[in-house]
Amino acid sequence: MYTETSKTNIDNYNSTLVEEWDKILITSEKDGWKQLYILDNKDRTVKPITNAAYYVNNILLIDKKAQTIIISASGKEQGRNPYYQHVYKINLDGK
Repeated sequence: MYTETSKTNIDNYNSTLVEEWDKILITSEKDGWKQLYILDNKDRTVKPITNAAYYVNNILLIDKKAQTIIISASGKEQGRNPYYQHVYKINLDGK
């Protein structure tokens, strides 16, 4: 269904099945930053939900009805300590 390879190692990979959406949420560092992706179980496409130079620490809550995700992330806001974690609400399109 989904594979990920690396010449060195793969850290912080995680997946969560969301049956109501028929999708799987994936956290991966394949682009250099730990980001959030969504895998469609029907057509097997993988699309980024987050895609920027910051680190997604955790998925805190998945609101299946509203189709939003609450995450904690570090380094997203300029001028803030990049080691502090902040909480963000995102839609499936990353906004």
